[in-house]
Amino acid sequence: MCIRDSYCAELQKEDEYCSRIYVNSTVYFGSILQGFALGMIWVAQRTYVDKCTTKENRGQLTGLFFLIYQAAFAVGPTVAALMTGRVSVGSFFDLCVICMFLVFIMFCFISSPISYENEEKQEDAQ
Repeated sequence: MCIRDSYCAELQKEDEYCSRIYVNSTVYFGSILQGFALGMIWVAQRTYVDKCTTKENRGQLTGLFFLIYQAAFAVGPTVAALMTGRVSVGSFFDLCVICMFLVFIMFCFISSPISYENEEKQEDAQ
């Protein structure tokens, strides 16, 4: 709530965007969406990694995926802490929105996995 308070104090407004009801409903709605999205990513990553790897390198690439996944939980708050007090709240939110769109664009270009399942079945049959 302190972000809302500082944002509203910075703009010196008390309109509908600064109301407690609007902010709380936006936070709860965003949290629910994030929960569903993270659940889908959690399930989909296993399928995607399984289709992109062989049995020999599956553990290595799963570890790499989780390294990147967990790094986001360290980098995000670190960037936020470094920017707090240095930029305005509006600029910080603008940066977050830009990052969100960049990630969305990157996800749009994820290629379909090359399936190694057929090769593994042929090797097992021999």
